[in-house]
Amino acid sequence: REYRYLPKSKDLLYRSVFWVYQNKTYYEEKRGGFLWSPKYTINGRRHPGYESMKEVKPGDIIIHGYKANIVAISIAKSVCFSFDRPSSSFSEWAKDGWKIECDYFEFPFELSTDSICRKLYELQPDNGPLIAPKIGKQQYLCNANKGMLDCILNAYVSAFYRKEQIDRLLQFLQLERTTVFNSDSGKKDQELFEDVRVKK
Repeated sequence: REYRYLPKSKDLLYRSVFWVYQNKTYYEEKRGGFLWSPKYTINGRRHPGYESMKEVKPGDIIIHGYKANIVAISIAKSVCFSFDRPSSSFSEWAKDGWKIECDYFEFPFELSTDSICRKLYELQPDNGPLIAPKIGKQQYLCNANKGMLDCILNAYVSAFYRKEQIDRLLQFLQLERTTVFNSDSGKKDQELFEDVRVKK
């Protein structure tokens, strides 16, 4: 049995999903409620992981990867804006950067991707976060999609049985859960979310 996670209003259909790798800066970024990347590499070149910052809009969902685990989900509160590196923790990158303000929902445990890595790999879009089922890209911000989010939420529900914590996460994301007994993993991203239930 799997679940499908549906937006509570039609406007939420248009949120995008991203995946960020924060192996070195997660705790500081979580504490400050932001994402930060340089605008260019040390050599002054553009990089897909930094250019992706310009695609994020308020309301978009960000999956946070930390050392092969998923540790949080956040919602963007702003578009990216110019901001110099926040502290010495970011000193290995160029000073001139992008910042996005976001609200973090930290998981009560680190969710291992071992059991779902192949499914995530198969579901990911172009510029997704994985180059192989258990190998992440050397890239800060990557594209993800609602199919990947659906997979992660199912893993979260399976691993954590306290209903109030599950409900808190769904409320945070403005989603609701319905049971799917014959889930079609081949469905396109938009189809997973087309059965929208509007709550007045």
